[in-house]
Amino acid sequence: REGLTVTCDRLRDLTEHGLALHVAPLFSRVLGAAPGRTYLANHSLGRPLDAMDDDVREGLAAWYDRMGGAWDAWMAESAAHRDRLARLLGAPGGDCIVPKTSAGQGLRAILNTFDAAVVPRVVALRGEFDSIDVILREYARRGRIALSFVEARADGRFEHDDIVAAIGGRADLVVVSEVVFNTGQRLDDVAALVGATHAAGGWLLLDVYHSLGALPVDVIRHDVDFAIGGSYKYLRGGPGACFLYLHPRRYL
Repeated sequence: REGLTVTCDRLRDLTEHGLALHVAPLFSRVLGAAPGRTYLANHSLGRPLDAMDDDVREGLAAWYDRMGGAWDAWMAESAAHRDRLARLLGAPGGDCIVPKTSAGQGLRAILNTFDAAVVPRVVALRGEFDSIDVILREYARRGRIALSFVEARADGRFEHDDIVAAIGGRADLVVVSEVVFNTGQRLDDVAALVGATHAAGGWLLLDVYHSLGALPVDVIRHDVDFAIGGSYKYLRGGPGACFLYLHPRRYL
C-alpha cells in the first residue's frame, strides 16, 4: 500500500523510536496489541496490517451493493495489484504479471509449456522450498522432466561455480531461489546465472518468495525469464495472492 511505502521512507533508520512511532500503529490489532509486547515473527503468516480488514470489507461491500457490477471494481483492483507487483519486481508493467493462487502453480505453468515429446533438462537447488521441491520431484518421477540438483557445500551455502557447472552445456530450465529459505543465503550474481542458462539454451525461473518485500528485486536488471512469488511472506497479503512474472520476450 502507498501509505506503508511513505511510512517506510520516513524511517531512514530502523530505530526503536521510529518503529514505535510510524510502523507499530499500522499493526495495532495484532494479538490484541498487548502493551509492552512486540511480535517479531515476520515469516509466513506474519503481522497483518490493520488496513487489510478494511480492504476485504471494501471488496465484499462492492458485491453486496452492486451484485454483478462489482466486477468493474474487482477487475480495476486486480489490475492495480498487478501494477504494484510490477513496481516491486522492477518489471516493465502489470501485463508481465499473471496472478496465481500459489507459486507452485506458476512453476507448473512453465513446466507444462515444454513439448511432451522431448523430456526437458531441469536444474534446481537442493534447498528449494518444499512446495516447489515436491512439484519438481513429481514431474521427474513421472518422466516429465530430467531433474538435476545442485548440492550445497559443507557449510550449507550454494556456490556460484557449482550452479554454473550443473547447468553445463545444456539446460532447458533452471530453477533457483534468490534467497534460500532455510539458510537465508542470497545468491551472489543472479544475472550471471541467467547468462549461463541462456548460453546453455535454457530459461531461468527465479523464486523471489523469500526476497520480495524484504530486499530489492529487479527482474529486468537480472534479465530473468520467469519469477514466482507471493504475499504469504513479507508482503503481508496472506495466502492465495501469488504470481508468475514473465519477461516480455516470453509472451510478446
